[in-house]
Amino acid sequence: MSIKLKKFMVYQLLLLALFFVPTCIYAANEWVLVKEMSSKKAAVGTAVVNGKIYAIGGQDFNGIPTNTVEEYDPSTNTWTPKKNMSTARSAFAVATVNNKIYVFGGYTGEAWAHKSGQSLNTVEEYDPINDTWSTKKNMPTARDWNSAVALNGKIYVVGGTNTSSNILGTVEMYDPVTDTWQSKTDMKIALNGVGLTAYNGKLYAIGGGGIGSVSNTVQVYDPNNNEWTLKKNMPTARDTLAVAQIGGKIFAIGGITDPGYQPLNIVEMYDPITDNWQSVPQMNVKRTGLGAVALNNSIYAIGGSNGYAVNSVEKYTYSDGETPPPQTNKRAILEITLDEGIQKEYDLSMTEVNSFITWYENKAAGVGPASFAIDKHENNKGPFFSRKEYMIYNKIITFEVNEY
Repeated sequence: MSIKLKKFMVYQLLLLALFFVPTCIYAANEWVLVKEMSSKKAAVGTAVVNGKIYAIGGQDFNGIPTNTVEEYDPSTNTWTPKKNMSTARSAFAVATVNNKIYVFGGYTGEAWAHKSGQSLNTVEEYDPINDTWSTKKNMPTARDWNSAVALNGKIYVVGGTNTSSNILGTVEMYDPVTDTWQSKTDMKIALNGVGLTAYNGKLYAIGGGGIGSVSNTVQVYDPNNNEWTLKKNMPTARDTLAVAQIGGKIFAIGGITDPGYQPLNIVEMYDPITDNWQSVPQMNVKRTGLGAVALNNSIYAIGGSNGYAVNSVEKYTYSDGETPPPQTNKRAILEITLDEGIQKEYDLSMTEVNSFITWYENKAAGVGPASFAIDKHENNKGPFFSRKEYMIYNKIITFEVNEY
């Protein structure tokens, strides 16, 4: 890829500007640049395991797919190289179950132009503790610009594009325990590059791209009935965005828009309970094909492209002050369905409910303890000053929040 002199000079000035941005001051509800990766990565895969962030594969500054892996430690603000993935690829899907990272599909050529390569159906598992890669059973459908998320110990791979540049609505579920695949109901709208997350036992597929267009749709999948429904549209239509979830809210980050297909630094926040959107502070760097993860009540936006691959990383620390002021008197009935059909019901404050949701979603991503303590409050009868019931993550089938 050739670089004109003018663009090169602008690029050097941007590098100098980034170099002098302080990276040790973290403020709530604003994006702050932290330590950049050692290599530039666009259409990159990201994941969190045991408090560390992993940036996997992606394409470099020249549009060539890579297989490199870097680990970020937020406590030291440092990146460390790890063992390379077996297959060089970009525009693939990533999900985490039981502290293992799974990579699905991707493209072997220039991902945005979709040329000089092919879509993959290969699956690899990374063990961060032992720094080892292993091969798993291929996906039934080869694809790139697909998305993945873990839910209840299974991984759902959604949408994407095949080698012939056909847009797919395909949904396939992977079981890491049995290393098997199962087809599920297609999305209502076939898209690639969607932002995908899980909330309250359902999948949320946000935005994405079709043929010559970008979408602002929110498609929700319920595994219990194997059906998709539509929710309120995102304000800004965009493709190849990233999503991350903290505090019971879903953040749609960056991406590329139409017309002009320009990278964005826009961030919008979705409340699944109220089905409403609102704007939040923008990133410092416009980027598409980025990775995003949530860790310790913060979001990290990693790599991506603003015309060329970048290695910059930004951190957004969430505070409830970003949303309408919380009403401390609000409460909800939290209904939890456990395996074997056992049901539990708790009358809790919304603060307690949101803490439970945050624990559940973090655990679904492979982070945090296996159990969550719920205070029984008025049921603290007898000679006890406190009674708590511990929910075990892998026993939970679904849960429902009824706010009042």
